[in-house]
Amino acid sequence: MEVAIHDRSHNVPAGDISYARDKLSTIAGRFDLVARAELEIDRDLKKRPHPLYVVKVQLYLIGHRLSDLRADETGRDLHATVDLLMDKIDGELTTLNERVKAHP
Repeated sequence: MEVAIHDRSHNVPAGDISYARDKLSTIAGRFDLVARAELEIDRDLKKRPHPLYVVKVQLYLIGHRLSDLRADETGRDLHATVDLLMDKIDGELTTLNERVKAHP
């Protein structure tokens, strides 16, 4: 499985990027339907005293009947935002995995 991280703001520390990569690889590695995973980290720099992190994930699945999974999350702390996003995509993957096992 291939994992790609895209830093659109170019100022996210390497430790935070490796944290997000580890979380994504563990979530996607548990399911054999995931062929490729992409994570995009961006900053929302609108008129706010503290800019927000916008994190998006897209999972490309194996199989012509399965559509790709997408999720996004916004927050002030990057670690908390990544954790919320991984919980969200983990729930979607669990639901998909149960559907695939019920209808082979």
